[in-house]
Amino acid sequence: MNTRLLVPTVILCAMISCSTSEIAVRKGSLKQIKSVAVLPFTVEKGISEKAGLDCMEAFKSHMIQSGFNLVERQAIDKILKEKELAMSGLTGSKSMEIGQLLSADGLLTGNVTEYRDETVNADVKLSPFGPDAYDPKKDSKDGSFFQKNGEWFKKTKLRIFYFQIFVRLISAKDGQVVFTLQNSYPAAKFEIDQFNVPGGMDDHVNRVLQQMGKDLKKALKEK
Repeated sequence: MNTRLLVPTVILCAMISCSTSEIAVRKGSLKQIKSVAVLPFTVEKGISEKAGLDCMEAFKSHMIQSGFNLVERQAIDKILKEKELAMSGLTGSKSMEIGQLLSADGLLTGNVTEYRDETVNADVKLSPFGPDAYDPKKDSKDGSFFQKNGEWFKKTKLRIFYFQIFVRLISAKDGQVVFTLQNSYPAAKFEIDQFNVPGGMDDHVNRVLQQMGKDLKKALKEK
């Protein structure tokens, strides 16, 4: 896709650290969770199963680093196959049943709802002051820089990565949600020629997942 956008500079991400997480935790229930079964992550239509698998593996690592014991993958696959259970729409009662069968205190589920990228043409508004302000020395007078209503803009290309994941930990004791987690910024925009642009969709997602892992560990530690 190749379209023209009008984009203020404030939404351009120079570093992936601008991507943070939205986390909600039930403190009382969290204390009862020691062992966790990480169930297969689901993906929306059009998203590859590999994306869900990669995200699941990342969160398995995050849970271990956060101090949880994980149920072996073989035991999980066996129970899911025997019970012919689907991960979408997992109810509290089913969570309790699976937890008992796996001897797990909690079940971690995830759903990837967006996973794509595109390159677009954009008109980016420059800052009135500072290093991002209009600099006549950089203007080759080829139309790349222009004024509109007294403000300076530049024509550029943006790489936009769309990624959204929802993760939740469900108590196998009462079927209640112990914590929910999602990345706060589903769309990240980078100028093609700017420093530290992700090398591709997989690189971008990996960066987001790593930051989410740090956010999760910090949030659980604080609770």
